[in-house]
Amino acid sequence: MKTLAPTSLRLLRAAAVAVMFISFTASAAPPPQAKVVASQRRIDLTAAGSPQRNGMLRQQQRTQRMIEKQTQAAGSKKK
Repeated sequence: MKTLAPTSLRLLRAAAVAVMFISFTASAAPPPQAKVVASQRRIDLTAAGSPQRNGMLRQQQRTQRMIEKQTQAAGSKKK
């Protein structure tokens, strides 16, 4: 039976300690904030939340109505 040399044993122990240290520090990382996770789920890069989205939706609706009015006005002028 062949045994490992003392230097190989030290390297093996050092590698094991390094792997254990990395795994412990990775598992001890703080979880992401709930606000950030929620903003990523709804693709809200500002993380401003529902009021921001509601305001953007209202602005989009206003813009759509304005475009519809402009196309209707242009259509009535052509007749």
